Amino acid sequence: SLEELQEEYEKEKKLLKELDEKSEILSIEYETVVKEQEAARQKAEEAEKRMNDMLRAATIIQRVWKRYRQQKQSQKDQKGKKGKKGKKGKKGKGKKGGKNR
Repeated sequence: SLEELQEEYEKEKKLLKELDEKSEILSIEYETVVKEQEAARQKAEEAEKRMNDMLRAATIIQRVWKRYRQQKQSQKDQKGKKGKKGKKGKKGKGKKGGKNR
């Protein structure tokens, strides 16, 4: 009986060693997966931040362009109003036409 117990003990000890080795391997693999997931998460966050920065920049560029166009249109409208008042009755005084032809 003592021999049987010793034999059973050795079997369980061997099984425990195998399970410990498997557990260690799984633990290492788990740590690797966690690190890869963290790296992927950080990369996704950086990509999202870059995208947000580009969207903000595009919005600013569009706003500036819209203001520029509005200012140009406003200047054009103001020149058109001023120019029409002074040009009544003065036909033919452009670069190509006129009295001195």
